Amino acid sequence: MKRVSMVSQAVGLLWFFLVTTALWAGYDAIPVSDGGWITGKISYGGATPAIKKIPATTDKQVCGKHGAIPSEELVVSPDSGIQFAVVYLTDIKAGRSLFNMPTPVLDQSGCRFQPHVSVVPIGKPMKVRNSDGILHNIHTASLKNPPINIAQPGSVPEMTLGQFAIPELVKVNCDAHGWMNAWLWVTNHPYAVVTSPNGTFKIADIPAGKYRLEVWHEKLGKTSSEVTVSEGKETKLNLVFQAKPAAPKAGAGKK
Repeated sequence: MKRVSMVSQAVGLLWFFLVTTALWAGYDAIPVSDGGWITGKISYGGATPAIKKIPATTDKQVCGKHGAIPSEELVVSPDSGIQFAVVYLTDIKAGRSLFNMPTPVLDQSGCRFQPHVSVVPIGKPMKVRNSDGILHNIHTASLKNPPINIAQPGSVPEMTLGQFAIPELVKVNCDAHGWMNAWLWVTNHPYAVVTSPNGTFKIADIPAGKYRLEVWHEKLGKTSSEVTVSEGKETKLNLVFQAKPAAPKAGAGKK
């Protein structure tokens, strides 16, 4: 028993070392008294795509009570704004503290993970809620952080997941409901945001300088632009994802 306890303590100390090392690797927290900010809109350069509908095949009394479940893999507003894109600075080395970011919350509501995309700071626990009152499961897929695979029955309305130590993109699935998925953008700095329902974003309190701003979307890939931020001033930047041409149907090649 004592040996098991010592091994557990060693694993805990190693994980603490990884967390604290990652927190300070490549980014320094400094006072930002007169930072600038970037605002803009991420748009879809094509006809607004229809929202896919997913039939609820499990727990229909809860998951199917409002009809088919809308997919959130590509949500475009009537004015072409893309929701659930992550906008972030790729090369910022110093700025406001990561620890001032709010605690992320992932809810299982309507048999969907909400929000569909979240920014999660390293070294900070994440709250997971079960508003459906049925059995759900949180199963993460990642390359750099240990995977999480834990059930959350309806009798447990909220629980806390352990912190992530290394920045990366993490996918979340529910093994009990195969259509449920979400994305966690794990970051070591606070200059990353998710676009609103109309595709707009704001990144605030940025030290003056030149940066590369990048946008990630699960279906559309990435796009980026150089941007200059001035003290106490707004920088506007709008970016467009061009619609990808539809794949040719079988047998529909050129004659």
